[in-house]
Amino acid sequence: KNTCDENIATGCEIIELNARLQGQLFRLLSICASEGEGYDGLGGIKSRLLPLLGSGFLATGITAPMNTFSAEEKLSDSKTCKPLREKSLEASDPVVTQQEPSFVDSELKSLEQENERLQNKLMQADQGARRSAQSTGKSGTRASDSLDAYPGERISGNTHGSLNGISPLSTHDPIQRSRQQLVVMRFNELFSGGRIEAMNLLRRYSNDHDMNQSIIFNAIMESFNVARAHFRGYRNRLRTKMASTTNPPSSETLDELVQSHINVHGSFAANLPAMTQEVLLAMEQQGSRLQRPSEALGFEIISDFIHEACKLAWECSVLAHPIDVYRPAFVNEVIDDSKYRRSHDSSYSAVLVHHHIWPCLVQDGSVIAKGEVCTRRGRPSYSTRHV
Repeated sequence: KNTCDENIATGCEIIELNARLQGQLFRLLSICASEGEGYDGLGGIKSRLLPLLGSGFLATGITAPMNTFSAEEKLSDSKTCKPLREKSLEASDPVVTQQEPSFVDSELKSLEQENERLQNKLMQADQGARRSAQSTGKSGTRASDSLDAYPGERISGNTHGSLNGISPLSTHDPIQRSRQQLVVMRFNELFSGGRIEAMNLLRRYSNDHDMNQSIIFNAIMESFNVARAHFRGYRNRLRTKMASTTNPPSSETLDELVQSHINVHGSFAANLPAMTQEVLLAMEQQGSRLQRPSEALGFEIISDFIHEACKLAWECSVLAHPIDVYRPAFVNEVIDDSKYRRSHDSSYSAVLVHHHIWPCLVQDGSVIAKGEVCTRRGRPSYSTRHV
């Protein structure tokens, strides 16, 4: 059995191959239609294909025949004029009519060769998928015990479908690569969107712009700390359950089974409300470093931003090769241009960090997304450090 992502990837590949073939066919139709010049060569394409394309990608079986019915009426009118157009073309330009068949034949031959190559490629991919599915069905083991902390999740045979081919622990795993790109994109969107909204909320209660930026930075740093701790406990419970089966797998197979299960169910295992409350509590304990924006509400003002930050941090933690924020981060350190960029209000002659605005994302020691800091001369009125 294949996973949902593998089925979608195979289907998308088939659609891409089909789209390439259709692109060659549309090119051939355009060349043929351009020879019509003033005799309405594009009329046939518009009357027959335009209604189908206009009905949308997900056209139902009811709307498509209705559109094609009106197209057939237009086509019948064009067929009445076809003999007259052919006679006019033969009489006016015999050279073009003689060259056109040879050109069309060469295009058809190239299309047939391309079609044959694509069909062979699809057959090879289908045969490889069947062989891997059969070998997985014979050698795969199942762990059907559910987690106590997450009763809605079960370890089913679909978990083993991702063991064929590329290991889920590999950096070349398509799930790892696609989700890594997604979390980096969401990280940048949270900086440009969610951070600005949170800053606007803090500005209603405090005019200290630097402190508001430090509050946002501390919120996302604590979100990654809490998400990492929650995921560590979740993974340990999952590994213990799988290892206690009747036929426990080997250590390497167990790690692959655990990661395969996390790839399928990990996104739904996060307890975001509890994580948000833990982040708020951790920020309240930093009273000496952070100033509360409101004595009545505290840091609850930006609870929505913290919720999204915890969700992003969890998605970064469940990856086979997790993504984390760079630590430690403290003020008055020399700016590292490979990890941080300067803010627009920074003093470019200063080399010491006045305060942090946004963290840096790293994976296995490599920077994948830069953070942002403010560099100024003089010490700030507060100090922050995250280990």
